[in-house]
Amino acid sequence: SCLDAADTSDIDRRLLSAAREFENFGRPVILRQTPLTPQPLVDVADENGWARIDTTDVMRLDLASWSGADDAVLRLPHQDRGHWLDQAIAIGEVTELRRAGMAELLANVQGEVALFLSEDTDGAPQAVAMAVRFADLLGLFTIASHPHLRGQGHGRSILRSALTWGVKTGARRAWLAVEATNTPARRLYEAEGFTPVYDYTYWQA
Repeated sequence: SCLDAADTSDIDRRLLSAAREFENFGRPVILRQTPLTPQPLVDVADENGWARIDTTDVMRLDLASWSGADDAVLRLPHQDRGHWLDQAIAIGEVTELRRAGMAELLANVQGEVALFLSEDTDGAPQAVAMAVRFADLLGLFTIASHPHLRGQGHGRSILRSALTWGVKTGARRAWLAVEATNTPARRLYEAEGFTPVYDYTYWQA
């Protein structure tokens, strides 16, 4: 990820050097193109056969004007992180291979973390969400409902629970990222008042 659109010096050599560094650790190198990515870097990736693999939209919501709290189910954040991860895996939002990485992220993320979980009377997962409040910003991640239960309002309910928690803990703005091709999720977020800010695209060698 680039932080300076004017930083174009020796860009082709630096990209190849970064790619080798990732390969030495057995990791694929992925470039995230945002509005801060210099166009020459994108050109170099394109010329070297890199491929676009995903485009994501970043959206935001002014919580002062959000009206969904009136209809939100007031859920307390889930305290058992291991169980929450189990249920996120059962839903299919987190893979078993990513469990260790997610557990490490939860242990080290800056800000106040709140995990939300909706289950039926038998303990089967219906929906999950993760919220992180940092100062007055609320970031929303891992928002998902069970594939067999989609369209029944579980996603909207868990989203509103997370947003309500954010409001009550002092957040003034919320943001999230959604794949551009995920039309149902985009419709849900737009219905809650989220609007696009910018998009980013992943490139892979």
